[in-house]
Amino acid sequence: MKKKLTLALAIMLILVSFGSCKNKEVPEKPGETTPPQSETIPGGTTDQTDAEDKNQDENNSAAPIEDEKTAAEKKIDISMTDVNDSVTLKDSGEEIYSKTVQKIKVTAIDKDYSDGAKKISTAMRAAHDRHNKEATELKNSLLEFAGENDVTTPWCLEVKYTLGRSDSKAVSILENVYYNAGGPHPTIADFGYNFDPATGDQITLSSFTNDDEEIKASLNDVINKKLHENYSEDLLSPDYLMSGTYVDVADDSWYFKEDGTGITIVFNQYDIAPYAAGTFEVDVDKNELPEAAAKYFLK
Repeated sequence: MKKKLTLALAIMLILVSFGSCKNKEVPEKPGETTPPQSETIPGGTTDQTDAEDKNQDENNSAAPIEDEKTAAEKKIDISMTDVNDSVTLKDSGEEIYSKTVQKIKVTAIDKDYSDGAKKISTAMRAAHDRHNKEATELKNSLLEFAGENDVTTPWCLEVKYTLGRSDSKAVSILENVYYNAGGPHPTIADFGYNFDPATGDQITLSSFTNDDEEIKASLNDVINKKLHENYSEDLLSPDYLMSGTYVDVADDSWYFKEDGTGITIVFNQYDIAPYAAGTFEVDVDKNELPEAAAKYFLK
C-alpha cells in the first residue's frame, strides 16, 4: 500500500493547482515542538539529520503473566517531537515549502515490556527516516521548480502520529500523512502500525489469516459486508471499485480500536475507489476476525 502512496506522490510532483497546508485544519497532537529550520531562496537545502540513538536490543521476550486488570493497563507509551523545515521567498518572505515530520519516542511503562518497546522504537525510527527522505526529495524538487516557475501553492509534507490502543496484548500507533506538491488536490492517508508489545513484532492484517486462502476469503466477506452496510451501492458497484483483495489492500491501513472490541480498517483514497469517493472505514468486531487474531485481545 505504501508503494501506492509513493506512486501517487510522484505523479503529483508534475501537477499544478491549489490547496495548501496552511488551509488545512489539523488537530493538535500532544508532544513538544522543536524550532523550525528555515531557509530562503536562493540557496541550497538544509537536510536535517537526527542524532543516532543507542544500539537497541531487538531480542524477543515472552509476555509476563498478568491478571485481567493489570493486562488492560497501558504498557507502552509514545511521545512525539515535531521536526520542522521551511523555505521562504527572499523578496516577499512568502513560505512556499513546509515540513513537519514527527519523531516518536517509545517508552516502556512496565519494565517487562522494555525489549518490545525497543523494537517498536526501531520500527518507528525507520518510518521517520523514510518520511524525512521523502521531505528532502520534495524540497529539492520545489527548489528546482521555483527556479523557473512561480509557486502559486505552498508545497508541504506533514506526518503526525497518535497512540491508539495500548495494553499487554497490542499497541496501535496511527499515522496521518498530508502531502501537497501543487497538484489538483492534496494526498491524505492514514496508516496503522500495530505491534505485540511484549515482542515488538509488527502485526499485519494478513497475519490473522496465516496465508490461508479460505480464511482470507472469509475475512474478505466480512469486510465486503461491512462496506455495503456503511456506504451507498453507487460507490460500491463493480464498475466503480478498483480490483484487489481487501485483506491485501488494507494490510497496513488498520488499527486496533482503543476500547479493545475489534479493529478499524481504513481504505485510503485510490485504494479501492477513485479519489472522489473519499476514504472508506469499516469496524470489524473481534468475534468476526479469524481465530489467529484472538491472542491480541483481552478476554
